[in-house]
Amino acid sequence: MVGRAWVDAGTAGLVDPLGVTLTALETGVSAATMALTTDVLVRHRRPEIAAEP
Repeated sequence: MVGRAWVDAGTAGLVDPLGVTLTALETGVSAATMALTTDVLVRHRRPEIAAEP
């Protein structure tokens, strides 16, 4: 219902909520996978220990 009148969602340009939800989930999973993979691939150096304090 738009402006107190029933309209067709497709012609009115309304977005499908299921499509929005699926896109959000796919984007979230992609970002989480990238973060986990990147953390594994980056080699962290150990801090150098000074001979004298």
